[in-house]
Amino acid sequence: MPNRVIQIRDSFGLLFMVSNTLETMTDRYLAPHKLTTKQFFLSLLLIQRGEPMSLTQTANLLGTSRQNVKQLALKLEKIGFCKIFPSPNDKRILYLEVTPKNKEFWKKVDKKNMQYLEKVFTGLTISELESLNSILKKLFSQISLNQEFQLL
Repeated sequence: MPNRVIQIRDSFGLLFMVSNTLETMTDRYLAPHKLTTKQFFLSLLLIQRGEPMSLTQTANLLGTSRQNVKQLALKLEKIGFCKIFPSPNDKRILYLEVTPKNKEFWKKVDKKNMQYLEKVFTGLTISELESLNSILKKLFSQISLNQEFQLL
């Protein structure tokens, strides 16, 4: 078997292992705040964007379905981290907006979160982190272009 095929298979498997392990670790880290990794990611995305986004826009950014985003948003709304509201022009379109409570919470725990992230990435040099970022962005871009690709 050619080396490229072996490297692709190994990389594919490792991406899943890293993703699952990172999500499990982060879920444990966030458990005291009654948040999941996916809720955390949506919450921070809303802060980063700073303006309301439709469920569809949010789903596209997160690489998931509109239904998944709605479920996450409903849980965040329940704890006061986001507001869900219909478009004034089309009631079928729902928008998500970050709340002040959300922003205040993440500002309060920012230092602890940075310590957590430092632990996750311990042992990687700045050069390795830059390479990792570059490779992951390139891979994500390629995956995004080929979302409709069917294996069988």
